[in-house]
Amino acid sequence: MIGNDIVDLDLARQSSDIFRPRYFEKILNASELNFVENSKNQFLYFWRIWTLKEAAYKAFQRLLLFDDFFNPSLFSTKMINDEMASVSFQNQSLDFETETNSDFIYSWTSSVQHNVLGYSKFKVLAKLNQDLSSKSFDVNKDINGLPFAKIFQQKTPISISHHGRFYALVI
Repeated sequence: MIGNDIVDLDLARQSSDIFRPRYFEKILNASELNFVENSKNQFLYFWRIWTLKEAAYKAFQRLLLFDDFFNPSLFSTKMINDEMASVSFQNQSLDFETETNSDFIYSWTSSVQHNVLGYSKFKVLAKLNQDLSSKSFDVNKDINGLPFAKIFQQKTPISISHHGRFYALVI
């Protein structure tokens, strides 16, 4: 299963008012709300949960082929440590990894085969072409609107995320 999400922390600080009244309650369940409210850095912990839920949405959408919707309250996160978590949806659970630094928070399913992130779509695709020794890496969407790449003429599911200065792709 594949899914990923990235948040540019500078852009999130500038353009997202996550501390407005009742916003956390719309996104987080009771245990997640408690986790964020009792953390040392509510801003970072909220965005970590957000990226986990977005990445899980992408993975479960591909697995279950449900209609395009995103209701963060339907996804439940369980933190294992600062880098690992699991996310549940409809009695199913997937494991995720998270990378956090001063620039971004990036989460992806731990089952991905290849993970590339960078400052532009062009650079990420060029790096992936180089890593895969492929001269033609073409990104498209299938009839369900889910992204895939043609690698050596084979249709391969992918997950794409971009926010602010960052672009990430997983296979």
